[in-house]
Amino acid sequence: DEACPWGLYLAPNGGQHDKWTLPLRSLAVRDSSPRPSQSASIALSNHSDDHARPSEFAVSGIDWVFIPRGSFRAGSAKEPFDKYVADYWIARTPITNLQYRLFVESTGHSAPGHWIGNSPPRSRADHPVVNISWLDAAAFCSWAGVQIPNEAQWEKAARGCDFRQFPWGDTRPECYLCNFAGCHEDTTSVLASIHGSSPYGC
Repeated sequence: DEACPWGLYLAPNGGQHDKWTLPLRSLAVRDSSPRPSQSASIALSNHSDDHARPSEFAVSGIDWVFIPRGSFRAGSAKEPFDKYVADYWIARTPITNLQYRLFVESTGHSAPGHWIGNSPPRSRADHPVVNISWLDAAAFCSWAGVQIPNEAQWEKAARGCDFRQFPWGDTRPECYLCNFAGCHEDTTSVLASIHGSSPYGC
C-alpha cells in the first residue's frame, strides 16, 4: 500500500428517505462504482490513474482533493479494523446552494422546501444545501456525473490514517472548528470552518 496521508465527517440523520439535517457533503472520484451509502457526500467514478484533477462535469467550481490508495484504521475505538481503499478524489467543501440550484434549474427537480421557488434564501448562495432527501442527492449525482461515496471513502477522507475522532484531531468541537449546536444557529459559508479541516484539507 502507498503511505496514507491524512483526513471529513458528516452523516445524515435517519434512513434513506428522511430529510438530511446536515449538508450534502463532498463528491469523490474512484475507479469502480461504490454502493451508495448514507453519508452526506457524493463521489465521481471512472477516473484515470494519472492523478489529474477531475474536470468537465456538470457542476463547476468544485475544489477536488486527491485521496491516495492504501489502508487506514477504521471503525470505533472498541472495534477498530484495517480497511483498504482505492484512489479517489473528494470535494474539499460541501455542495452549495448555488451548485444545487444549477441542478434544479437544469432538470426541473424540486427545490428544497425552504427555498423561495427555485432560489435559496438570500445571501446563502455559498452555504451548504440542506433539507434534501437521499433520493434528491442520488438524482443530483446522476445529473452531475458523480456518485455517493461508500462508507470507507467517507471515513478515510474524514479521519486519515491516525484514527482521529474528528477531522481536526481529538480535541472537543469548538465554534471555530465546525458549526454545531449553539454556535451559529444556522448554516454558514462552506469556507467558514477551515480550521476544522481534516489532514487532507476537507
